[in-house]
Amino acid sequence: MSRSATVALFAAVAAVSGSLLPDPQQLVKDEAALGKYTACLLGGDTCEPWTEEAKRYIPSALKEGCKDCPQEHKNFYRVVTIHLKQNQPEVYNALAKHYDKDGVYEKKVLEFVYDTN
Repeated sequence: MSRSATVALFAAVAAVSGSLLPDPQQLVKDEAALGKYTACLLGGDTCEPWTEEAKRYIPSALKEGCKDCPQEHKNFYRVVTIHLKQNQPEVYNALAKHYDKDGVYEKKVLEFVYDTN
């Protein structure tokens, strides 16, 4: 795992409108949907509206560790991040490299992802 993999994945699912978020448990079970989502986050040009919204908030989410995110968002980020970390490390690492090249935010994001509050 790259030094900033957790940060990148967290960033990838950052701060979108609760009404637009898909169910994270369903998303991680649907390989095609998850693949389209992560491809968009890595610069692909076929993006769903909620994914475009997520991309807009990535810098803020990285810096603040999701401290002001609604609980629904926190759950989404945690489920998707942990799933990719455990089951698709190549995607997880690609997102890390793409969004946090220097690993600056890794510690903050790891704390958030594994916090149960």
